[in-house]
Amino acid sequence: MSASAPHPTRHHRSPICLNAGRLELQFHWLADRWAHQLLSEGITHWQSLEATLPGDASASLGISPYWPASPVFTEVSLVNTATGLALLAVGRAGRSHFSASMAASRTEPDTIVAELACRLQEQPGWLGSAYQRLPAVGQDEPVADWLAIRPPALAEQQFPATVTWGYRLTRTGIQANPPASCEPFPFWSN
Repeated sequence: MSASAPHPTRHHRSPICLNAGRLELQFHWLADRWAHQLLSEGITHWQSLEATLPGDASASLGISPYWPASPVFTEVSLVNTATGLALLAVGRAGRSHFSASMAASRTEPDTIVAELACRLQEQPGWLGSAYQRLPAVGQDEPVADWLAIRPPALAEQQFPATVTWGYRLTRTGIQANPPASCEPFPFWSN
C-alpha cells in the first residue's frame, strides 16, 4: 500500500482586497481565520497579529485563544454600498463575537476607515486590534514596531455588553478614532 499525497487545504480561500487610492487592504486566509495586511503602492507596511506574541507577552497582556491579539474573522465579504465598496467581517473567539466594517474614507484620500465591535459575555482578558510594522524594502534589521488599537477602558458593567472601537489606516500609519487609543505595545524589548 502506498502513502497518499497530502490533500490540499480544504479551507483555502482566495485573497480579498479593498482599495482606497494608493492604499490596499488585503485579507488572506491563515489556518482558521482571515488575517490582513496594509499595502501602499504594492509594498506591505503593516500586518495584523492573529495569535500569540513574542516571549511571555501574550500571558502578561491577557492574550489567549479566547482573547486573541486581533479580532478573529472567519467570514469576510466585499459588498457594494451606496458610497462604494465596503468590507464586512465577522467571527468568534471563545464566547465573544467580533464584527467589522472597513471602507475607503469619503473625506480623506488614501485612507481606509475601520469600525469594529465585540459582543462580550464576560470581562475580556485582552481586547483590541494589533499590528506589526514590516521592515522597509532593503532594510536588513527587523522592525520592532508593534501597535495596539484599544477601545476605551471598560468600566464595571453588566454582561453581555457590546464594545466598539475604530481607527484609520493611511499611507503614513494607523491612527485610532477617539475614544479608542493607539499605542505601542508595552512589552517590546530585545
